[in-house]
Amino acid sequence: MDPTLLFLLAALVIMLLARPLAKILRLPALSIYILSGLLLGPSGANLIKETEPIRYLYHLGLILLMFSMGLKIKRPQLQKNRNTVFNVFLFNGLTAGIVMGLFLALFPIQTGATMGMVFLFGAIFTSSSLEVVVPFLHEFSYRGSRHMRTFVSGLTGGTLMAEITCLFLVSLFIFYFKKPDLILSLTMGIGIATFIFIVLYGLPFFARKAVSHPQARRISVEDQSRILIAAILAIVWLAAGLKVQVIIAAFLAGIALANLRIDRRVIQNIDFLSSGIFVPIFFLMVGVETDLRIFQHNFNWAYFAGMLLLLLSVKIISGYLIARREKFGIRESIGFGFATTPHLSSTLATAIIGYEAGLLTPVLLGYIILISILTTFLGPIASRLFLFPGFKRQEGYRGLEDYLNLDFQPLKIDEPLFSIMTHIRGLEISVYPVVDKKGIYRGVLWLSELRDLILSEELNQLVIAADLLSTDIPVLYRDEPVEKAIAVFRGCNCHAFPVLEATDEGDYYVGLILLKDILPDLPVRSAT
Repeated sequence: MDPTLLFLLAALVIMLLARPLAKILRLPALSIYILSGLLLGPSGANLIKETEPIRYLYHLGLILLMFSMGLKIKRPQLQKNRNTVFNVFLFNGLTAGIVMGLFLALFPIQTGATMGMVFLFGAIFTSSSLEVVVPFLHEFSYRGSRHMRTFVSGLTGGTLMAEITCLFLVSLFIFYFKKPDLILSLTMGIGIATFIFIVLYGLPFFARKAVSHPQARRISVEDQSRILIAAILAIVWLAAGLKVQVIIAAFLAGIALANLRIDRRVIQNIDFLSSGIFVPIFFLMVGVETDLRIFQHNFNWAYFAGMLLLLLSVKIISGYLIARREKFGIRESIGFGFATTPHLSSTLATAIIGYEAGLLTPVLLGYIILISILTTFLGPIASRLFLFPGFKRQEGYRGLEDYLNLDFQPLKIDEPLFSIMTHIRGLEISVYPVVDKKGIYRGVLWLSELRDLILSEELNQLVIAADLLSTDIPVLYRDEPVEKAIAVFRGCNCHAFPVLEATDEGDYYVGLILLKDILPDLPVRSAT
């Protein structure tokens, strides 16, 4: 059978089975893809021998993976709980990277370990796995106190900052150590800085113009999705011309568009293409192209165990100390330490880029893959045992994240009436969330009150959002289950509620939860 068709057929079957199997094994679905690839490749049954014909799918998966990661980053996340964010970034992120780099420098896995290898190895372990940590903590933290929710928000922000730093450091080290020319590096640095400025500020500017154009609403969701993918690929192509790594270009594009009002259906289409097809293919190929046979006569168990224990120790101890500083108990602090140990998407993506650049050996790459699989399995289990003893995972748990509507940008508290009317034109909701300049939730405006005010013959003075503010509507928090939203909808004659995130500064507005989005998934009781 043609190897390309065999790989695609195997990939489709694995995609269908990965999520149910991940629930049984308590592993992220991405780990299942890697393990499946190992079983199909030379490390296992050796059924897949050739992947070069579909290499473009692998690279597209990597691009969409990094874009999706950037798209989930909201800039206010880095501004919340700044002390916790900074401590997590510095002590749990950068410190771990420095320690791992020193470990490789002092105990090289083979003679001739280069400085580039040492720096890159340290940068790779700067980050933790957001896609493992965040869903797990949200599933359980809603049962805890507001203090725990606030700390989880800061922990997420610090991990996010470390992940961004990891990508930048890896790109910088690969560029420098491949061509260690200071003048050339400075020249290219100026070009890269210009590129970053254009992507982070130019792309949102043109995107806002395009979205606000009257003709934009006539473009179908499918065409909008195609335009967005074309824009991503164009940015990556431009980055390649400037010698910028594709991972950083796609990631920057995601960050640039994360705070814009993009149709939720477009985001769902992109998410389906990335998480549903191309990202699984990327991780499958990672497994297929990893040949663990190199360890048959060259696997140093003591070295690997020392590397793993050192990484776990730095992560757990730093997480423990940060949590203790925030007045958590010993048991909870240990749990938060374990929560920062998983390494998956950004770790593997940067390791593979480093390997392709010739700065990592196959043995080191194999160690990193094994560490990623082990930490994503051990971290959540140990963290749950310490943070939430006695609590069991809910079968079929559904968080509000799955239903969160980000299409509606909140009103500013000092926004005048004319601007309010322009803002809400075309929106079919009865409540409009209001935030202050920092993004902290202050209340809502009711459509009925706006209507009465506009139709009133006595409207002869300046009216701003603060004059019409109402705070008597229930609110939800992003880490709560969808069952809580259902209960709130049943107790209130409303069709939308604000969703917030608890922080030290106050409750930040995140999005809206709409009744129409939940209705299709409500259990239907048969008439008796």
